[in-house]
Amino acid sequence: MMMWHLQQARIWIYTILVVLYFLSIFTDSHSVRELMGFTAVISLLISFRGSYRLFQVISTVFLLTGLLLLWHHQGSWTAIPDFMTSTVLLLALLYMLPFMNSVIKIGRYNQQINKLLKVRVSHLGQLYYRISLVSYVLVVFLFLAAIPLIYEVIHKNLRQVHDEIRKKFVSQVVLRGFALATVWSPVEVFIALLTHMLQVSYLSLLPWILMMSATLLLWEWARGILRYRKFKLPYETENAVKVHKTIYLKIGFLLGVLTAFILLNTLVHRQLNTDFFTAVTMMILPFSMVWSIFLNRFKAYIRYSYLVWKKQTPTLHNFMLLFLSVGFFNRVIQETGVLDMLSVIFQQLADHPVILFVLIQLLSLFLTFIGFHPLVNISLFGMFVQPLIPEINPLSLAIVLLTSSVATDASGTYNSTVTMMSGLLRVNPYRITGWNLGFSLLYGSAGTLIALLLL
Repeated sequence: MMMWHLQQARIWIYTILVVLYFLSIFTDSHSVRELMGFTAVISLLISFRGSYRLFQVISTVFLLTGLLLLWHHQGSWTAIPDFMTSTVLLLALLYMLPFMNSVIKIGRYNQQINKLLKVRVSHLGQLYYRISLVSYVLVVFLFLAAIPLIYEVIHKNLRQVHDEIRKKFVSQVVLRGFALATVWSPVEVFIALLTHMLQVSYLSLLPWILMMSATLLLWEWARGILRYRKFKLPYETENAVKVHKTIYLKIGFLLGVLTAFILLNTLVHRQLNTDFFTAVTMMILPFSMVWSIFLNRFKAYIRYSYLVWKKQTPTLHNFMLLFLSVGFFNRVIQETGVLDMLSVIFQQLADHPVILFVLIQLLSLFLTFIGFHPLVNISLFGMFVQPLIPEINPLSLAIVLLTSSVATDASGTYNSTVTMMSGLLRVNPYRITGWNLGFSLLYGSAGTLIALLLL
């Protein structure tokens, strides 16, 4: 009973926090910001119980260190609630994401995907690039929810394939497609966090990470076709041309919708002179509602979104705990001048960017092997490299941090993606790590190379 009340409290407190954030965008009211600060403090308190132990420990360290620094520098204790609000944008983005996911679900795209995977397929190599494309497109909209959806479709089509080959094939094609899509997705929280911390524009970041993503995707398709073409599949190909065109039109439509979404957010971002991800957060719900109307599924969308809202909002407690404490600590070190002191320590690393970038890449990968969440890693590294911004191109720092973190989506043993795939395939997550480790190293190295070229 107590847990049920806690869940209900989280639903409403988190919702109030997001509503106040939206109000603060359009009003310059001190009262709204003050109320948002106190709501953030309450959100932090009700998020502690039931969160992952790692998040509890890291958040406690951030909070206690921040409070000690504030006391040592004789800072104002009344400013604590306001310091808690610096990362509410990221939490609002996470809060709003399910509303876009819902329109994909009610559009019944999974039924069409199943047809696509059976069209003119004679070997696993052909299936590899199709599943990779499907994974790539759906992940942009559905994020983690895309993994079980794609697995369900693949599993039905690979029943006659040897168990070991099937598991390796699925883990590679889904997780690699996931990592390649999230690196540029306008709803990826890693990008929102980095652009916020390093003061880098998403639009300046987009061409480079999109180019890298597309290049590695083509590489993966070629590798997958060559690696798996020897495994034959006995599929029917009746009415192939008709179905083939219909399904590709569906995928083309999804890509068109995504392009329209990015363009719309760019327009709002420029018209309101606000952060790009603030525009994304504001436009998710109205854009999704218009999309559902276009699909003639508006009522179904409202019903489904309501159920998802009740179910998923309380699960934000881990992110609330981490981001609110990270935001507080970050604001404290900025206000107390500690960041200037850290710049002296990191000055030597600025003279050796190759060592710095490779170190970030390898540490990001290693820490996920021993249980550190990528959000924790990227938050820590983001703060550590902030003093280097005057010396190193912040765009380079953002790219190497982003690619190093997203590369772990394919092989990070304790990542949500790998643990989810481990549960679906019923294999040890370290085996999945072994199957995808080479790809993650290539992925991170590509980001490091681009970062060095932009110096």
